[in-house]
Parts: sequence; C-alpha cells; structure tokens
Amino acid sequence: MKSKITNPDLLDALLPEFEAGCRRFTPGGHYLDALQKPNAMYVHDSINKLTEDSLITVSGGEYGCDILVYATGFEPYQPRFPVTGRAGRSLSEEWDREGPCESYMAAMVAGFPNLFVFNPPICPVNGSAIPGIERASDYMIRILSRLQTDKLRSISVTQRAQRAFNQWVQSRMPHMVWSGPCKSWYKNDNGKVVVPWPGTVLHYYAATEIVRWEDFDLFYENPDEKYASFGNGVTIDGFVPNHFPWVHPPTDIQKPERNMEPASRVLAPPSNVLYRVTSQVLHLLGAWSYPGEPPVKS
Repeated sequence: MKSKITNPDLLDALLPEFEAGCRRFTPGGHYLDALQKPNAMYVHDSINKLTEDSLITVSGGEYGCDILVYATGFEPYQPRFPVTGRAGRSLSEEWDREGPCESYMAAMVAGFPNLFVFNPPICPVNGSAIPGIERASDYMIRILSRLQTDKLRSISVTQRAQRAFNQWVQSRMPHMVWSGPCKSWYKNDNGKVVVPWPGTVLHYYAATEIVRWEDFDLFYENPDEKYASFGNGVTIDGFVPNHFPWVHPPTDIQKPERNMEPASRVLAPPSNVLYRVTSQVLHLLGAWSYPGEPPVKS
C-alpha cells in the first residue's frame, strides 16, 4: 500500500494498524489504483441521510449520486431457510452473530442428525477454500459409507464431542493472526473467531485422517441386528477369489551366482517355501492358473 498510494492523507486513512491476515486477503491492487483516479473521491465519514439525488454525511457534507451501492459485509452463517434439529433446535439460532456458532470437523453439527455442511463455522478457508472442501467431502463420504453399509437410521455428533472440539479450537485462536484487533467477518459480535480452522489446510487433512466414531451417536434401523451387514459369511469374491490377502508373492528370493556348486546354493526362506506350497494347492483347486506366479486379477 505504501508503494501504491501516493496521497499521504489517503494512505493514512487506508493503512491498517493490525497485522496482515487479521482480515481475509483480497486482490486489492486495482482497487487501490481506482481510488486514486481523478473521478474518484474518498470520504472517511458516516452517512447521516439520503436525499433524492445525494447523500449527506454526519459532518454535513453533501455528495450528489445516481446509484448507491450498500456494501458493508455479510452474514456468513445465517441460513436462508429454516433448519430444525432434534428437540426443535434452530440452526439459525445456533449460528447467529451472538450464538455459539460452532460445528464439528468442518462437516457436521451436533444435534442435527444426517446434516452435512460445507464451510460451516471453523473450516479450512485459509488461502484457497477448494482443498478444504475436497477433504471435507472425503470425510463426509466415509461417514455416509458407514451409514449405508451398517443400515443406520442416523448419525449425529454428540454435544459433548463438539464442545470438546471447539474448546480446543478456541484455545488455539489467540495464537492465530485473525485474533488481532481488527473488525472482520471472521468474528461474531462478541469478538469470538468463528470462521477459519485454527491451522493450515494440511493440518486439517491430518486431523481428518481418521473418523473418531466415539464422537458419534449411531442409531440403527434395527438395534437388534447391528451386525446384519456381515451377511452370510462369504464375501462378494466368493469361495475362490483371485487374491488371498494372507498370501504374498516372495520378495526375498536370493538367486544363486553362476558356477556356484549346488550344495552351496542359498535355500529359500521358509516363508517362500510356504508360498510355493500354497500356490501349488491353489493351482490344483483351480484358483491359480500358473503355479509359481502370483494370481492376476481379471
């Protein structure tokens, strides 16, 4: 800004006193150029009232205008339609400017079963939001897979888990740049930072590497048949699959050197002997086409 703004008064009015990053970065180069055009005027004042063809500021200045663009920010988490959870809980109240404004792992909200959300409070929007959305999608799919496979009616984050998660979040926020003395949409009306994940996007990737199932309430379609998804005891590969997970091709066979006496040749380890015997048995059963070679998936 110091290199782009030539007017000292304009620089003094625009140059922030807080750290870079306290507010979300925006591509502001052209904006700074536009403010210094001959047909632009910067007025650091509040609007008192509007007339038919002008606006009047608190200090009494009057400025003629044809169009007034009212751009003072937005509400990041106010749903535009009612979302009601268990016990009549309202997501609009949970996420208003004075509410707790919390979520769990940037994907779900306690008390709202089967609700998955992108970019809720505390989400990885540091830099580009796309990698965080992709990772959140992967996390949601893993939970949805359990929902479908085990025939669950619903999955819901417990209030206790969400509270503990957000306690950790707020314990880290004082160390983050967006907790600085600026006014931004990262914060609610009480100054609590409610938007960004308290770390890097890579950190979010690591944090969602596993699903902490102990943090969820799982409700089954039939609680007496929790293991119905185990089926009839046979996998979809059948009795004679193309691959056995406990049989691995040998990787430690030592080939004998040339002109070496047969008696001094290195014997294959017992594990490879077991591999060859197993492959011969599978070949006789018709499960292995070529003895001595690993099976090939069709």
